[in-house]
Amino acid sequence: MTTLRLHLTDACNLACRYCYQGAKPTGGAASFMTVDTFERTVSAFPGPVDLYLYGGEPLLNRPVIDHIVSRGRLPDRVAHLSMTTNGALVDAALVRFVENNPCSIGVSVDGIRAAHDAGRPSRGDSGTFDASLEGLRRGSRSGKFHASWTLAPRHAGGFAQGADLFSSLRVGYCVNFLYEENWDEAALRALCAGILDAKAEGTTRAENFFNELNPDDGVTCRAHMDKHVSVLPSGHPIPCSYWLTSERYKGQLPGIRRIDSGFDWCSFVDWAADEYPQISDPTRRPCEPSEGFVRNKSRLWRLVKTILGVPARHC
Repeated sequence: MTTLRLHLTDACNLACRYCYQGAKPTGGAASFMTVDTFERTVSAFPGPVDLYLYGGEPLLNRPVIDHIVSRGRLPDRVAHLSMTTNGALVDAALVRFVENNPCSIGVSVDGIRAAHDAGRPSRGDSGTFDASLEGLRRGSRSGKFHASWTLAPRHAGGFAQGADLFSSLRVGYCVNFLYEENWDEAALRALCAGILDAKAEGTTRAENFFNELNPDDGVTCRAHMDKHVSVLPSGHPIPCSYWLTSERYKGQLPGIRRIDSGFDWCSFVDWAADEYPQISDPTRRPCEPSEGFVRNKSRLWRLVKTILGVPARHC
């Protein structure tokens, strides 16, 4: 199955301090994928397709979202749809669509109010915790919404409180460690204590860390070219979403056509493997966007594994 990651827009109504998508304010230079580009891009791949919708904030692209939701079902080639959203624009129509289709929606809520508002302010620098949490609540009864929890070292001490919040809402959550920051001994101790407390309360388990518990903890690249491709709002492919803010990435890839106009998968993979050897050779130094990922993953992985036991399978 091909995993197709579509960046519907680079616009966002939030100003997350650790955004790796290079999101822009909702006006000005922001770009949006058209309905035509969406349809032609999805149609360019033989089914089944595992479709991921990203931004910026994907729900700001109302034409594409309304196009999907109004049909009442997924496009023919799409076997499953996932989306990551900040939750502020989740509405009843989207929830109904998700309830009736194979979907999974991750809402970015960072555990506790202090952590969320510090990392995910509005464009006016006000807190967004209540708006994001309300979006998660709206979808919680569907059983297909979960919290996507970015955990920074300075807020590791709030882990048990955040786990208790999501448990009270009866929603799952996925922890994504903020690797780029300094996980010093104090932060690791706070995280350890929080996980132990949550474990004792029954509010955390290995599955909540599935992004972190990859048995191959030596991985140096997230591109996985043989498994997925990411597509910009313009329809142009990039090997990895993390390259959007990389110094190496300078716009349209040389010689690579849009997905919907003569894109050649083999040429794309060959180009990326030559330009970024980390994709095919894990012994090479990691590319710039994944430096922090590689540096901190191993010790955090071992800590969580030790506390929770046998890790979940990597998803």
